[in-house]
Amino acid sequence: MSADKPAIIFLHGVGLDKTCWDAQVPALSSHARVITYDLLGHGDCRKPDRDLTLHDYVEQLREVMDAAGLEKAVLVGFSFGGLTLQLFATTYPERVEKLVIMGAVYRRTPEQIAAVAGRLETAERDGPEAIISAALARWYAPDYQAAHPEVVEATTTRLKSNIPHEFLTAYRIFITSDHLVTGKLEQIKVPTLVIAGELDPGSTPAMAETMASEIPDARLCIVPGARHMLPVESADAVNQTLIEFLND
Repeated sequence: MSADKPAIIFLHGVGLDKTCWDAQVPALSSHARVITYDLLGHGDCRKPDRDLTLHDYVEQLREVMDAAGLEKAVLVGFSFGGLTLQLFATTYPERVEKLVIMGAVYRRTPEQIAAVAGRLETAERDGPEAIISAALARWYAPDYQAAHPEVVEATTTRLKSNIPHEFLTAYRIFITSDHLVTGKLEQIKVPTLVIAGELDPGSTPAMAETMASEIPDARLCIVPGARHMLPVESADAVNQTLIEFLND
């Protein structure tokens, strides 16, 4: 890898896998060494036979970097991946060259905590498939769903293929780990880009604004008209923003 071509590592969201980044890989490959991988309990990466915490996902990323021979990299995290990177960047600041937090949660209100806890309760009681329809409504705008039914079907298939107890482990961590990063983002000293969809009802623009305000060297990008699934629904806008940030 040449000195002027950095490594960029992508972390996907809960219930998804590394194919979440299929639109980013070709767009970024001429600008960086691109690495994607499946988080623990997702895709082809099985969950260890023990309880996990958000720290385990942080350590998984460190191991991915070590295996790739990288002292540091540009890190891009979507949703659960973005929460993981908040903790990674405050745990291993020396391993981060630049940081992108996309569609991530931060400082949930009591009402927002209650809403996600209710979804977890439903998934635990009735199975993860019981929350897929509502998730798709939050993730994709109605017009996008109508125009791209094949994309929505692929996401549905991906969610249905998850091993229930592995998905529930990750989902529970996603819902209950805010406290590990709340109030600590000022420790992040690298150039940071915070991205949110204008119409994302879960990882809201207000959360993104708060993150950007607490990280000293952060810039904010709100994608007009977008909901949650930014790497897919808003791929062109995301790719252009990432390329500009990477080359800045």
